[in-house]
Amino acid sequence: MTSHPQSPAPMPGQQSPVQAMSPRSPAGPTSTVPVPPRGPGVVVPFAAPPRDPDKSRLAVGIVVGVVAFVLVCGGAVAGAVGVLVWSSNELAAQSTQTAERFLDDIVEEDYQGAYKSLCSSTRKQISVEEFTKDWSSLGVVNAETVGANTSQQQDLVVVAELTVEDGSMQDIELTVALEQQNMKMAVCGWDTVQ
Repeated sequence: MTSHPQSPAPMPGQQSPVQAMSPRSPAGPTSTVPVPPRGPGVVVPFAAPPRDPDKSRLAVGIVVGVVAFVLVCGGAVAGAVGVLVWSSNELAAQSTQTAERFLDDIVEEDYQGAYKSLCSSTRKQISVEEFTKDWSSLGVVNAETVGANTSQQQDLVVVAELTVEDGSMQDIELTVALEQQNMKMAVCGWDTVQ
């Protein structure tokens, strides 16, 4: 039989080394081991999220999301339509202003100024002398624009009433377009209205 060495006997008032290591020992070292959790039915230190058995919050969330999406898309469409209407009105206003400047030059017999208001393609077709001869022979004493609209060729057309020297009235249509070279509106043609 082999003998195991025994640990020396503790001195009076001391604990044995085995007892000193035991966590249950009243005089043992301080332990940092957590206390095991209590059994079933223990109150948790935080509130559990509420349950929604009929999924009403999910349905409300989906409905609110769909409504928000429709409103955003509707707003985008309304904004696009608004921009188109605004740009159309702005083009009509600019073409009316261009026609009024042209007609003011005609009434004031500033045919050079009116000729400069013509688009480049029209100036290539008619000389300043021919232009002056045609418009001076009419004897326009007053001119007023009546309205602007779009022709079948998608050109902007400004209708004007001319008063000539003998007091008679004549309606004309001035075709106004945006010049690509300088991005300005210009008169590109005219025609009498029957």
